[in-house]
Amino acid sequence: MNIYDIQTRSWSAGHLSEARDELAVTTVGHLAIFAGGSGLTTLSATVDVYDTEMGQWSTASLSDPGSNLSATSLGSLALFAGGVGGGDVVDVYDATTGQWSTTVLSEPRFALAATTAGPIAIFAGGHGPFIGGHTTGSRDVVDFYTIPEPSSLTFLLATAVALSAGATRRGTCSAG
Repeated sequence: MNIYDIQTRSWSAGHLSEARDELAVTTVGHLAIFAGGSGLTTLSATVDVYDTEMGQWSTASLSDPGSNLSATSLGSLALFAGGVGGGDVVDVYDATTGQWSTTVLSEPRFALAATTAGPIAIFAGGHGPFIGGHTTGSRDVVDFYTIPEPSSLTFLLATAVALSAGATRRGTCSAG
């Protein structure tokens, strides 16, 4: 991996702790967080964290190995959702506390889109899980995550509803 330093206008090389592809990445503050992916024969649960202020790498682990996860950031949180292997899990890293927690998507899927709009992280679409070697097809589900208070993560759920229908089911869970 090549790292460009905007202040010195120079490049340097870095390396992940293990070779893998189909990983997800997002940033929180001065941290670049690379999670999951797949090697030649296995799925990875490895998380590589690059601290741009310190110029140092550290590692952590996802709750389940997976590739084709989606990632986005919301405030001080980095969210890694779904994936082949991870299914419906959302791993949540809180950069303020350095702690990991998990919650779930409304249904298992991989290769879903992720973005943040204002105070809401959104995971949409993707493919359903593999059954008998084939995916169960494209999904129209959208999951919303928001933080009403710094100490809790509220999960608002739009489940198995076509985007055009506009109806949602809502629930909450707290990430610790």
